[in-house]
Amino acid sequence: MSDPRVLVMGFGSPLRGDDGAGAAALERLRAALAQQPGVDLVDGGVRGLDLLERAPDYDRVILIDAARAHATAPAWRAGQIVHLPSTSVRPRAGALVSLHGLDLGATLELARALHLVLPPVELVLIFVEDTGVGQPLSPSVAGALDAVVSLVKARIEEIVQAVGA
Repeated sequence: MSDPRVLVMGFGSPLRGDDGAGAAALERLRAALAQQPGVDLVDGGVRGLDLLERAPDYDRVILIDAARAHATAPAWRAGQIVHLPSTSVRPRAGALVSLHGLDLGATLELARALHLVLPPVELVLIFVEDTGVGQPLSPSVAGALDAVVSLVKARIEEIVQAVGA
């Protein structure tokens, strides 16, 4: 049996401080997974719609992105990492929808509405603090990148064992 195909997409803009956390984690993964068969690392930039075109070709998808804590969830802190299935993500209430800026929840809702069959998708979210234009990653977020790389590498190993068995 061939190796399972895993797509890892990092999202965000490196020009907007901590919003570039997904892209920064992806760059570290490129070095850590250089020889991993069946794993494709893709910079998703800020266009979540690319997920809908790419994902059907894979057995599993891991998305890495920045997240902001809502006022109703003040316990989250910058640099904290959350790993969860995409089924727990919903579109933001009152979010503006355009072809330039669908949030992840809206993108997944669009896939359901179009009856697109996506493989299992999981999220690795890094809570952020500063997304100002021209800012570097905050120390909290930069300090979390090694843990993100370890988490994604571990998930890929588990997926290879589970799907490849």
